[in-house]
Amino acid sequence: MKNSNKKHLLFICTSAMDRSPCAAELFNNSKNYEAKFAGISKGAEVVLTKEAIIWADTIFTMEPDHQVFVLENFEKEIRVGKKEVILLDVGNEYKRYDGELEKILLEKLKGAL
Repeated sequence: MKNSNKKHLLFICTSAMDRSPCAAELFNNSKNYEAKFAGISKGAEVVLTKEAIIWADTIFTMEPDHQVFVLENFEKEIRVGKKEVILLDVGNEYKRYDGELEKILLEKLKGAL
């Protein structure tokens, strides 16, 4: 169920193991945002679903391939829901609890939120 007081953010990467969970965790104690994460690969820890796309107000992808996947596979949900899909352009060279990854994500999100 959607909490109308908070904006819903969805972070997407390949396997939902490092980048997207790290990004979502940045909002764990936020009064303004609720965040979830998912991956586009079939073996992802949390596989991206239509329901997740519908839940989200804003969708963030880590790489151009992720953005293409989302736009091609969930075009109707994005169009109908007037959802913004934002490319963060964060490569897959970081681990989930890497301080450098957190720093990069915060910097990139600052301009998008």
